[in-house]
Amino acid sequence: MLLNDIIKLQLENLIKKKKVAIGFYGITRSLKYTIDSIKTNIFDVFTKNNIDYDVFLHTYFLNNYSNKRAKETIITNIDNNEYKLLNPKYFKLDDQDEIKKKLQLELYRTKKDPWNTDYESVNFFILACYSRFILTEMIEKTNINYDYILFVRPDCLYLDKLDISKLNLINNNTILISNFHLFGKYKINDRFAITNNSTYKIYGKVFKELLELSKKHELHSETIIGLILNNNKIKNIKINFNFSRIRINGKTPDIFPNYKNILEKYR
Repeated sequence: MLLNDIIKLQLENLIKKKKVAIGFYGITRSLKYTIDSIKTNIFDVFTKNNIDYDVFLHTYFLNNYSNKRAKETIITNIDNNEYKLLNPKYFKLDDQDEIKKKLQLELYRTKKDPWNTDYESVNFFILACYSRFILTEMIEKTNINYDYILFVRPDCLYLDKLDISKLNLINNNTILISNFHLFGKYKINDRFAITNNSTYKIYGKVFKELLELSKKHELHSETIIGLILNNNKIKNIKINFNFSRIRINGKTPDIFPNYKNILEKYR
């Protein structure tokens, strides 16, 4: 190969090289159990394919934690430094109790709680949306034109390697979501998404519409996210990227028969 051809090929590769933002949001609660799967099945996949990525994180400082629906009783010995395992390039930590007061969560209770948890699960949904909103603003403020933006929960055990060939399916009106636990009218998995620079603010800033939507709709997470995507004419393609929620005690409520051996130690 001639030198000019080599230089031309290098320039083409440089032009084609993608830049990705991997955004984590919400409480880290079980990151010490999930971090290895995040590294192996997300970070390492991009590294091995010569794709640059930046890690973003918005999370909460917790004074205590409980979750009635998940049967997690009140815990006070919270590891609020767990987030450091992600080694984020961009990071913001908010005190969850202060954010609860700031948001005045009772204002979102025009309609009934779809989970019948005395609005605890609704509060969690609002707090997750707020976290995703702050994360999205963090990405926006970098003024970096990322080709793809991932929205990822830190408290999940990722069971499959991310298939980056699927990134080619994304366009200005199509995002990727996972093809399991599809709920609500629009059959959405609300725990993971890959967007591009044209759609990430629509997906990431759901919080801005929540209060008005709460006056007309129950705040059921998958239904609300599906509604906003539908209103903005954004389609979703469902990909096989499985992961299991890991609770603060290291246990999972999820059943994936094909991953029984992996999940056995989280029972």
